[in-house]
Amino acid sequence: MKKKIIISIIMALLLGVGILLGTFIHTCPKCETCKKCEAQVACDNTCDNPTIKDGDNTLLNHTFTRTYNINHIADSNDYDYIYITIRMFQDEEIETVKVRRDLFKDAKVGDNYEIEFKITKADIEDNIKSIFNSTDIMSVMKTDKTGLEQVYEDFK
Repeated sequence: MKKKIIISIIMALLLGVGILLGTFIHTCPKCETCKKCEAQVACDNTCDNPTIKDGDNTLLNHTFTRTYNINHIADSNDYDYIYITIRMFQDEEIETVKVRRDLFKDAKVGDNYEIEFKITKADIEDNIKSIFNSTDIMSVMKTDKTGLEQVYEDFK
């Protein structure tokens, strides 16, 4: 009888340890979680996270915000869109991009805008054209922040 109790205790312990190990094995130990959107970033691709492209740490559906100054606004032939020429603080890159008019309806030349992006393509590069071509604009907000106060979030 005593032998059966000891075997039962050992089996219960082994089962408990197995469940704990299964939990740890299921979680990819090299994945980090983004504090902003709660999604996984910096994965070594050993987990089953479908939002991460193999060999790339760029996260689809991840959001980030950047501040741009509008240098010029031009109408598009498509009424739903306008062209804006933008530049970031202390950056030499100036680009003209096509954006939805409804997101920039109150935009004015010379003003700064915080633009929140959601990554939609894994091959995003850190330049204006690539950012606007590989993301969806989630929100646009005029800001009075100047210089180093402006928002610049890295997406990698």
